[in-house]
Amino acid sequence: MTSAEPARAAGLSVTGLVTGYNRQPTLHGVGLEVPRHSVVAVVGPNGAGKTTLINAVAGLLPTWRGTVSWDGAAFGRASPRARVARGVSVVPQGAPTFPKLSVIQNLLVAARVTSNSDVGERVADVLQLFPELASRPRVSASSLSGGQRQMLAIGRALCQRPSLLLIDEPSFGLAVGVRHRVVEVIKEFAVVRGGTVLIVEQDAHMVKNAADVAYFMTNGVLEEVGRS
Repeated sequence: MTSAEPARAAGLSVTGLVTGYNRQPTLHGVGLEVPRHSVVAVVGPNGAGKTTLINAVAGLLPTWRGTVSWDGAAFGRASPRARVARGVSVVPQGAPTFPKLSVIQNLLVAARVTSNSDVGERVADVLQLFPELASRPRVSASSLSGGQRQMLAIGRALCQRPSLLLIDEPSFGLAVGVRHRVVEVIKEFAVVRGGTVLIVEQDAHMVKNAADVAYFMTNGVLEEVGRS
């Protein structure tokens, strides 16, 4: 065992997670591990509980039972903002942006959520990652294509310099070529930048080349289905 292996073992840990809506559980004792510098995918049909999992990890839903921990420290009742401060960023389903703001303005707003320092550097880093956005910095988000809006949504999350990236249904409404581009960015974030990714998806083909571990979710229950 090398000295680097224990660090890789740390990361996101979800154990016995129960949560839901209106006192009705959607997740039934969900447990999974996302080691540092890895990509873990949760695949399943619409309504399986995938978005609920993302929202629970992000703090948008309360944990009724179980624990959600990042690098060995439980979040407990930490707010979404507190989790962002601890390195957690979310790319919600549907690639939400501020439609009337330009690409640059969207990125600046996101970057300033975590810190007012190095804002320009963080924005420039995202634009280098996404030439498709760099070529249209002053265009409003509402004028972008669906694929470009997804890139902008991911870029907004990356502007916060996260260590843990939560991505909800990135294939939604995207052409096949754009899906491949999104997968490339996810892999670069984990492999090159040392980030950690939990991605939930309906399209298993999209994430199969990116994920180190894949789970299948149905009716709020997880089953591990493969490791790369």
